[in-house]
Amino acid sequence: MGYISFLEKRYDRYFETFFSLCATPMLFICQNGRVGCLNRTAFELFGFSNEENISDLYFWEDPNYRFKKSSIRFGEDRTVFDLVYSFEAVKNECFYKTSKKGVFKAQIMVSRAVFSQELNGQLVEIHNLSDIYVGQESMDTEKQMLKLVFDSMTEGLALHEIILNEHGKAYDYRFLQVNPSFEKIMGLKSADITGKTVRQILPNVEQYWIDTYAKVALEGETMRINNFSSDLKKYFDVIAFSPKKYYFAVLALDITEKVIMHRELIKAKEEAEAAWRAKNIFIANMSHELRNPMNGIMGFLDLLCESELNDSQREYVNIIQDSSFSLLRILNDIIDFSRLDSSAMSICEEMTDIRAYMSRIYEFFLPVCLSSGNNFVLETDSSIPRSIFVDKERYRQVISNLIGNAVKFCRNGKVEVSLSMISKTDGACEISFSVKDSGIGIKQEDMHKLFRPFSQIDSTPGKKYGGTGLGLAISQRIIQAFGSEIKVDSFPGKGSRFYFILKFKYKD
Repeated sequence: MGYISFLEKRYDRYFETFFSLCATPMLFICQNGRVGCLNRTAFELFGFSNEENISDLYFWEDPNYRFKKSSIRFGEDRTVFDLVYSFEAVKNECFYKTSKKGVFKAQIMVSRAVFSQELNGQLVEIHNLSDIYVGQESMDTEKQMLKLVFDSMTEGLALHEIILNEHGKAYDYRFLQVNPSFEKIMGLKSADITGKTVRQILPNVEQYWIDTYAKVALEGETMRINNFSSDLKKYFDVIAFSPKKYYFAVLALDITEKVIMHRELIKAKEEAEAAWRAKNIFIANMSHELRNPMNGIMGFLDLLCESELNDSQREYVNIIQDSSFSLLRILNDIIDFSRLDSSAMSICEEMTDIRAYMSRIYEFFLPVCLSSGNNFVLETDSSIPRSIFVDKERYRQVISNLIGNAVKFCRNGKVEVSLSMISKTDGACEISFSVKDSGIGIKQEDMHKLFRPFSQIDSTPGKKYGGTGLGLAISQRIIQAFGSEIKVDSFPGKGSRFYFILKFKYKD
């Protein structure tokens, strides 16, 4: 049958049948304390494949326990564990057991079995609990990991229980568990607050906190709160959530330093903006004060040009006029930039014949363009409405700046100004403006300097091309005020193209 013939020698067939067919691993201990037999499932549990001398089996309680031979004498006052395996002490009924298959845990049940004078002893049932304890050990490991996370979090974490009065209104809450970071943030020890209510710890706690946490605990709503604790004199960023009704947990972060730093930054920003506005006002006022005498100088230069002058005198006057125009242009740029930077620019649109207006700008720049050896071309899309609403002064300022730059950086080439229709609906149209030249072009790594105030690609003292570095910055801000942006395509040695798209109202 695959088990010891001990029972066969005593011819108790009924017991043998029961013993062998039982699904529970079982042992029979004789009066002399020796293991008499094992049933089939016990053989499988202990890992035996044949009927070896089971009375000489060795077992141990844990991997560090020495082998011990079963030597129980019947009638001795021994524990269950001692009775079966000859161990010295038992704390409960679940133990580490061992076999040829390794260590397992089991529950042992022993009962007295008397079948005859010769056949009596202890019947031992072994219930393998290994799977249960593996699951328990896994849960214990998870608990340890969760505790490790709980204790090592940088945010303060605490579990609370909301306390209600007889009317069901929250009036307090109790600390159940806190992590070390919560202790540090609050400046309170876990031993001093666990089990106590917040009113016991912080008598002046604001009702706001209790009402807020009650809503979380009773309604299950997750909330994020930024508030100041008058008791602790600190600002907190708190996330509160409810693991189950009447309980809530909080993740708390002390943001006092951040709040103070943010306020200081806001104050510093406001002071810097005030200083910037004051500077712009000063520059604008000074530019106006300088421009008035410049207008007087230029006026008298015009009168002087109309008088009788010899060639040398006329040359000197022309030089003074050119210098005066350059200085006046710089002053105008500074005034415009200070206005734009202080958001003082106003937009004044009026009905304008855009084709005639572009023709006047073309005629103004034509002599300058021809004098530098450039071919100057103006192309206007015939589908563009003749009359549109535009701020003529701001538009002229941008187009003139772009044409002036094209002429300055192009010699013996071509400067092309074009207007083309992008879209047209009832009462509104989009027009693309482009100024293209075949001049020196711009390197890709220098593109970021183009629209930066007071910035020029060549900023060396002996630079070939003059200017304040404000023209493109002013033009870009004007176009941005119109809701668009100046863009540029350029290649060194091949020229540049500056373009933008504006939306206008028009009248047929």
